[in-house]
Amino acid sequence: MSKLHQAHQLARRGVASAGHQIRNLMSTRRSGRRTIRAVVLLACLLGSLAALAASGVPASAAGQVGVRGALPSARLHHPIGAYSAAALGKHDYKRVCAVAPPGHAACMALIRTDVPSHRQPAGAPNTPPTGVGYGPPTLQSAYKLPSSTAGSGQTVAVVDAFDDPHAAADLATYRAAWGLPPCGSGCFAKVNQHGQASPLPAAAGATKWDQEESLDVDMVSAICPRCHILLVEANSTSLSDLGQAVNAAVGLGAKFVSNSYGTSGEFSSELTYDSQYYNHPGVAVTASAGDAGYRNGGSGVSYPAASRYVTSVGGTSLFIPLRHITWTETVWPLTGSGCSVVEAKPWWQTDTGCPWRTGNDVAAVADPNTGVAIYDTYSLGGWATFGGTSAASPIIASVYALAGTPTAGTYPSLYPYQHTSSLFDVTSGSNGTCSPAYLCTAGPGYDGPTGWGTPRGTAAFTLRDALTPLQPLNGWTGGPFGTAQPAATVLSGIVHLHGAIATSGTNSVAFTLPAALRPATNVYVPVDLCGAAKGRLDIQPSGTVTVQAEKSFSSAQCFTSLDGASYALTAKVPLTPVNGWTGAPFGTSQPAATLVQGVVQLKGAIATTGTNPVAFTLPPGLRPVTNVWVPVDLCGAANGRLDIQPSGTVTVQAENSFSAAQCFTSLDGASFVP
Repeated sequence: MSKLHQAHQLARRGVASAGHQIRNLMSTRRSGRRTIRAVVLLACLLGSLAALAASGVPASAAGQVGVRGALPSARLHHPIGAYSAAALGKHDYKRVCAVAPPGHAACMALIRTDVPSHRQPAGAPNTPPTGVGYGPPTLQSAYKLPSSTAGSGQTVAVVDAFDDPHAAADLATYRAAWGLPPCGSGCFAKVNQHGQASPLPAAAGATKWDQEESLDVDMVSAICPRCHILLVEANSTSLSDLGQAVNAAVGLGAKFVSNSYGTSGEFSSELTYDSQYYNHPGVAVTASAGDAGYRNGGSGVSYPAASRYVTSVGGTSLFIPLRHITWTETVWPLTGSGCSVVEAKPWWQTDTGCPWRTGNDVAAVADPNTGVAIYDTYSLGGWATFGGTSAASPIIASVYALAGTPTAGTYPSLYPYQHTSSLFDVTSGSNGTCSPAYLCTAGPGYDGPTGWGTPRGTAAFTLRDALTPLQPLNGWTGGPFGTAQPAATVLSGIVHLHGAIATSGTNSVAFTLPAALRPATNVYVPVDLCGAAKGRLDIQPSGTVTVQAEKSFSSAQCFTSLDGASYALTAKVPLTPVNGWTGAPFGTSQPAATLVQGVVQLKGAIATTGTNPVAFTLPPGLRPVTNVWVPVDLCGAANGRLDIQPSGTVTVQAENSFSAAQCFTSLDGASFVP
């Protein structure tokens, strides 16, 4: 099929959707002025679509920019109909799955109840539906995806509970209607939580998990039509069954696993589930953030989205303003986000308002008011409109698949943090009330509801700084007990170690770092050791790395985790003053830090004439495990100190009023153990 013919097909689909929209407008607004407005609107839209078709560009691809902010004053377009920003949230929808009891998870799908479902006409199997939400052409265009050329040979797995007996047939109908390649041999497979084709779990029945499964496989098809789809059905909604299904997906070779389910809060044993089911280096595991808005702490942060090993996916509202055909995207007010109280912060997260794991990492469309079209005939009547972060998770998993196979030994949730400019930055909207505000309110840069933003092509879903493999020595072996092989990467002058090692010998020298990863001075880095109260790595400027334990070394031989271990690569790491603070006042030196024998030493001086006491943020690798206070010399104050948080935030405090400390703060001599 030629590009021009494809463009005309897209134009016809857009016209069909627009025609449905105009018919709704004319049937529900009976005044002459409304009718004239509808006719003029239709004429303008037809002209725009025809021009775009002639150029071979999908209509919704025009006008892409890197920031998606506040809604314009123009009325907004969605295939279901046009409505104003003030009308958002007026539509009717409901959750598909029941609230889950402790130890179980609920699906995150929401269905519009004011959009009647209908079967695909038997005589028109290749005709796209109208009035039921976004389909593949618009989703691919909105996120600038190479869906027609990328993804071949990749397998995206979706994990759900119970069986959808109509999954294969409904998927075939969806793909045919939208003009996607038919799902031939090997394109779609359905297995149980053990990775076997039979026996499959009990049918979804009244649980309606089949609707979640239709949403998941349809979104994978929409984003990555050339990908293979693996539907893994768990026996129940228990986290252990769903977790086994995740392991089965990975065991069958899937490098991309979507989980559109979650709990209503965190729990003390979730770290065990992390290690058993969701810790899969080299696999992009995505999870829906939930549909309950901002929830701080264990009472509301959803799991497994809270896991440090997965990509937590938030939700947006996605529109095309009619007056200038381009996309507008804001925070969906019900997307989940929050600050974990259980999960440690991964080293690539550097936000300062949450000392633990912050949700989310990225986002995609989830608002049922701007929902997606899905097809299900098991418990529905065919075409329907869906939303919820259940839609966003398989969308993001499929974008990862378009980007290519993840780098072995890495956690793909890191990747967007290395390519923030390659995402659409969502800067408007909120999902609650919180402090600090970024945890629930969008703004430039990182925020809780949408993370770093929504896909803008696939560049943000690839690893920028490749890992350097580390070769174990002297009887040490890499990747014990199914963990990742030892490796290192450098980010902002800090070396981060990954993976694990083990030995049954007595030689404590585990490996030698290559020249580019060697510290300027001897450093000691804390690590987790099996059988030892405390452990550390003794890293020499020569690159020699020795494992040391508080007890005898023999007690540490079974296992040494390198995850989370980090150190400064150079003798000095520059510190950037913020909030009006400046460096090197009165001819002093610029602020900097160095890590010497496990102690962070600060140098230089800072000053301010403002009133904000937060002076700078320490980079990962130089942050303390717990809050520390470090004495410093302050001008005009009897005593002064630095309040240093595990998030890296450094606040200048004085014994008397802070204003007395603004003129000068010396960092020379200040030090602490990270």
